[in-house]
Amino acid sequence: MHRPALLLATVAVLAGCTGSTGAPSSTTTSSSTTTSSTTTTIPAPIGLPRGATPDDVFAAITNDLTDRLEVSADDLVLLRDEQATWRDGSLGCPEPGQTYTPAPVEGFWVILEIQGFAWDYRVDDTGRFRLCTNPVPGGEPAG
Repeated sequence: MHRPALLLATVAVLAGCTGSTGAPSSTTTSSSTTTSSTTTTIPAPIGLPRGATPDDVFAAITNDLTDRLEVSADDLVLLRDEQATWRDGSLGCPEPGQTYTPAPVEGFWVILEIQGFAWDYRVDDTGRFRLCTNPVPGGEPAG
């Protein structure tokens, strides 16, 4: 399927429409900024309303999943999008052989569903995220 490419092409066309004012080239720089923010604010998938995760991080997570599965963002269902305080740097999803900061880490927890399967993304306080495929018991956020 080529739906991600179609989605990007549609966003590019729409962004181009918002920037065509016929003004001097200095406006083009402003339009470029608008285009950048337009491509990072992907509408929330159906399901729950969007939560606490910053738009650029949420867009990157959505893009990651749609690229992995070669599906459209329209096919995603939002199950969770909330701020989280993880017990340590593993974000409740340690990888074998890795060591982590033993202090609480602020971040976000995003779970998307597609075709009956839930995809669990953990985000740290810098906006870095990873797909958690092996959460540990008790790996939920603290508190």
